[in-house]
Amino acid sequence: MFSTPKLFLSFPSSTANSFPSPSILSRSSAPKSNPSPSRPQKMALKSKSNQDPNFKPGSKVEIMSDESGFRGSFYLGTVVKATRTPKFTVQYEKLFEDEEGTKPLQETVNEFQIRPIAPREKKREFKFSEEVDAFHNDGWWEGVITEVNENGKFAVFFRSTKEQIEFVEEDLRLHREWVNGEWKPQLEGEEAKGEKQEVKEKGNKKEKETLRRR
Repeated sequence: MFSTPKLFLSFPSSTANSFPSPSILSRSSAPKSNPSPSRPQKMALKSKSNQDPNFKPGSKVEIMSDESGFRGSFYLGTVVKATRTPKFTVQYEKLFEDEEGTKPLQETVNEFQIRPIAPREKKREFKFSEEVDAFHNDGWWEGVITEVNENGKFAVFFRSTKEQIEFVEEDLRLHREWVNGEWKPQLEGEEAKGEKQEVKEKGNKKEKETLRRR
């Protein structure tokens, strides 16, 4: 069996100190005068995501970090505020602004940084070379399975950090992307269900056309 060196290194800790707090715009940096009325105004970009029920205030979402050392990892949170621009205010579930862990971290993020909570099969057999998300340091990190060990654990290599760590099955899920309002690939079993529904709809349509001709 293919084997790679087992490097049991740890990721950066996702504490309030290592995870940057939201930047605050100072009053001195704000414009001191109104723009000239004759100067054309820039129209604010509108967002379609604020119309999506998946991203309404109170919705549970996964938030992609764009900070150095955390880029590409996803953390569970809640939408606090949705605007007409491609911006959302979110509150993290396991990241805090204080060391005591009493004040959840809030940030304003771009719409490409949020998505619904990724689905996962209740039970599946992970295989060598599969792309997965592994739950580590309070977040989901994308990696690839490099070893399937006899002890029921899986060695996962992370390209972003060049590290390999062992995980149990409960801390893994198949890697999926949120594309145009759908998960790719679909949840296993959903694809077959979708095909059956499509066949059923075509059959109903054909039956209606036949009745009309009569």
